[in-house]
Amino acid sequence: MVPSLTRPPIRVPLFVSLSFFWASLALEESYVEADSLLATDDECRSGEEGPHDCAMSALQLKAKVSTEGEPIAAQVQIAEGDEDNATSSCAFRVFEGQNRGAEACFCHKSSNPGCTKLPCACREGCAGYRIQHRESISFHNYAKTQCPTAMLTLPRSFYKDISDLKNSCGGGAAGLLAAMLVDGFNSYHMSGGPLGPVMQCIHKPWQVSVHWLHLHTFCTWGTIDQMPNAQNAFCHVMNSVGEATTLANKFLSWDR
Repeated sequence: MVPSLTRPPIRVPLFVSLSFFWASLALEESYVEADSLLATDDECRSGEEGPHDCAMSALQLKAKVSTEGEPIAAQVQIAEGDEDNATSSCAFRVFEGQNRGAEACFCHKSSNPGCTKLPCACREGCAGYRIQHRESISFHNYAKTQCPTAMLTLPRSFYKDISDLKNSCGGGAAGLLAAMLVDGFNSYHMSGGPLGPVMQCIHKPWQVSVHWLHLHTFCTWGTIDQMPNAQNAFCHVMNSVGEATTLANKFLSWDR
């Protein structure tokens, strides 16, 4: 008798199948949500009117979501443990300003509870590319720059500027700022920026154009919004997420 060449069916143990199922669900926990496209410092100055205020660029128009406004989600994996090393203890602050102007737009972008139930206050709309972190939101900054990309990172909690953070949050200020530095660093590399060091800048309180604390992350060889410039901003090169806490404390010490 000729032996059968047909192999018996391979049976996958149930626990292996379940392991793959739960692993696939775990990958969905970190993601990039397309929501609230950028409002740049250059184009969204608070209280000003003009043809360039919050102007939507061609790149922004291409990035808009469907006409129904449904967000487009894509998976992103944040390096495990990065944010855990930079956690703040600041009390959350809800934005209580009017639902108009650049600050209100940043309120919508940061998903602050003070405006989540209000109509969108951003002239370019509240739908677009946005990376969500535990304590902040990052999105593209399309202001003029020599860099391949640039990012803005806002805390979800409302602080007008670095001085407001320092005076209101006390000992927790460094933790929140360090988390923002980690989030900006990671978002820059996830959004088209070359791997390696980045420039991190925060406007000095008397130089801010939008009174919602925000971090600029861009390439080390370029400029954006007249930065780096010691006259109007605190800036420093960041080589890795391990430098976040040291750099946060340095920024806060510079604010006097």
